[in-house]
Amino acid sequence: MLLILATVLKPTSGIARVMGFDVISQSTKVRQVLGISFQDARGFWRHKPPEILRFHATICGVPKNKREPLIEQTLKDLELWDARNKLFMHLSGGQAKRLEVAKVLIQRPPFAIFDEPSSQVDLRGKRTIWEHIRKLREEGTTILVATNEVREAEYLADRVTVLDQGKSVVCDTVRILQP
Repeated sequence: MLLILATVLKPTSGIARVMGFDVISQSTKVRQVLGISFQDARGFWRHKPPEILRFHATICGVPKNKREPLIEQTLKDLELWDARNKLFMHLSGGQAKRLEVAKVLIQRPPFAIFDEPSSQVDLRGKRTIWEHIRKLREEGTTILVATNEVREAEYLADRVTVLDQGKSVVCDTVRILQP
């Protein structure tokens, strides 16, 4: 479902819209409003975190004069500053995941998808990531989080949808779903 919303895959049936744009007929518009943090961190193996974020900021249209301060602050916020000189291929799983989340935080899109945003991250790092996702939401970004972690869903979600084999089993507020 996430790859369909991100226009990576085409739906075999039905209609999917992101911010009112059809993922098939308006895929370019969808990509302009969407940011995605993939489940598996993506990066150029022989590049360092600032280089990866600089590239991402450039292709996402972050103004040149804002890139470097934003990259530095995001690396510090996500506890990646000390790893800034490591190659992507030498980052730990948690560091790579934080870098994947950092791409969306740099982009600040109208609609953001986070697929398992805190997997492979220690508890303190999870809380840090969650706080920044909430801050992004408070700034007006629509957030979709795919997670298997109940605590993550409780912390981040206004509404929760439970899927079973691609079908919605329940969809409601966290408050209603809690026993």
